[in-house]
Amino acid sequence: MNPNNKKNEEEEEIEEEELIDPNDLIIINDPKNWEPTQEQIYAYAEELGIDVDSDPKELIEIAYKYLKNEIPSDWKRTFRKDNNQLLYINFKTNDIRLSTDIEEKAKDEVLKFHEEYKNKGEKENKKKKFKNLMK
Repeated sequence: MNPNNKKNEEEEEIEEEELIDPNDLIIINDPKNWEPTQEQIYAYAEELGIDVDSDPKELIEIAYKYLKNEIPSDWKRTFRKDNNQLLYINFKTNDIRLSTDIEEKAKDEVLKFHEEYKNKGEKENKKKKFKNLMK
């Protein structure tokens, strides 16, 4: 859960050339009392591979849960005002990350849910076909 861990190949880091104006960010200074907006939740859900229009609402709950996960105190969760993109910023070191191991865990849970949901749907379809054959 530490954004300061060595990044793996899948973890992205903001290019140094890209300047980020702090005035263009919503900085979450009190994460324990922060409640994300629906737009922030949906933007984060989409980053995790969730289709907010067609996927089951349980996946939105998964996105919310991971969005509220605690991060190390040196880091701040921030959102770009223009598109609600989530960024992690360490204001002491000026490191900026697009993702942490939190996102990797969240993506794994979303994939697992999709697989289970798909398998459940396939089982239900087989039961329906069997019932139709038995008529």
